Amino acid sequence: MDFERKNYPELPQPAGAFHHPVRSGNMLFIAGSTAGGTDAATGDIAAQTEAILDKFEHILKANGATLANVIKVTSFVTDLREGPAAGEVRLKGFPGTSPPAPKFRWPL
Repeated sequence: MDFERKNYPELPQPAGAFHHPVRSGNMLFIAGSTAGGTDAATGDIAAQTEAILDKFEHILKANGATLANVIKVTSFVTDLREGPAAGEVRLKGFPGTSPPAPKFRWPL
């Protein structure tokens, strides 16, 4: 199976050998992302979620897609009480198309 790893110099670079997305055929897999490297990195969960969705939008646009094409989002938060605030931002980012979005506390 052929696949293509991509990084975008205008986005904060992933650590180690990771890539922003990996594309295989018409499927695009976006790597785990944080607000790191953005002004929102030390902000509240809503600001961090907005920064992450901005990164996703950039990656998707560069690959001919939008948030409306996203099938699933898995979220990890350090405090599950922050989940509703992150969820509100996510719903704004995916108006009318909100994909399944399981949320987990990390570390477990």
